[in-house]
Amino acid sequence: TKNMFSLVKKPGSGNQVPPAFNYAVYSNGDLQLSGNAEIQSENDEWNANVHTNGNMQLSGNPEIEGFVTYVNNYSQSGNPEIQPNLNPNNLPVTSQVSSVPVPTFNPDDYQSIATQTYTGNFNKSSGTVTLGTAQNPAIIYVGGNLNWSGNVTVTGYGIIIVKGNSQMSGNVTFQIHDENKSAFSLYSVGNIQMSGNSDMYGQYLSLANIQISGNGELKGSLAAGGQVQLSGNGEIEYIPANAALTAPIFGSGQQSTRPFKPSSYYE
Repeated sequence: TKNMFSLVKKPGSGNQVPPAFNYAVYSNGDLQLSGNAEIQSENDEWNANVHTNGNMQLSGNPEIEGFVTYVNNYSQSGNPEIQPNLNPNNLPVTSQVSSVPVPTFNPDDYQSIATQTYTGNFNKSSGTVTLGTAQNPAIIYVGGNLNWSGNVTVTGYGIIIVKGNSQMSGNVTFQIHDENKSAFSLYSVGNIQMSGNSDMYGQYLSLANIQISGNGELKGSLAAGGQVQLSGNGEIEYIPANAALTAPIFGSGQQSTRPFKPSSYYE
């Protein structure tokens, strides 16, 4: 009989999400809002704040029910409306601030703990994507691209991590959602593109760019390591990010941790 001693690391825990997830829309690059886009919150106790680490450009008639912050430059044309739900100290609605770090992750670090695995693309044009529960969210690993189109139904709580690009179009619907926090999360290394006229739910992170077009509504939040572009008549209804869907991947708060794994051992 031999004894082996092992030092292991486990994921962070707690109820804090990384700072970038505290915004309705966050961009590590430039952020462009155009057309009649609306970024709002149906809960009067929440501000649908928007932040960019680059340049902020508003054109057309966008409406924002929150504060607008930027690191580099701010410009606007047309008739944008910026009106936070809460502003008891009468602070400026636009301001130049310090940068906010973008969360990072490597999908391959989480393949071993995934409840479902797609080594290649995850293509779906109909049927149901079944996730987990609020107590045990599913974790789906996608080694290629995610392509959902047509009549796809998403049910349950869960995390999808994508090594490539992610595209959602058509009539993707969500049967389970929480009005107080997101029940679905999509974290993509590549671009995220959403189009169509259906309502989408969840918290979305791309380490590249996010592009949303069409007339649908997103209920949740967006964060991009690159640029964010919103066009058309789409609407974002801010719902706070769910720490239960960030802690397994990013740990608690700003610290990024890997899954439970051995660090060193000896006999």
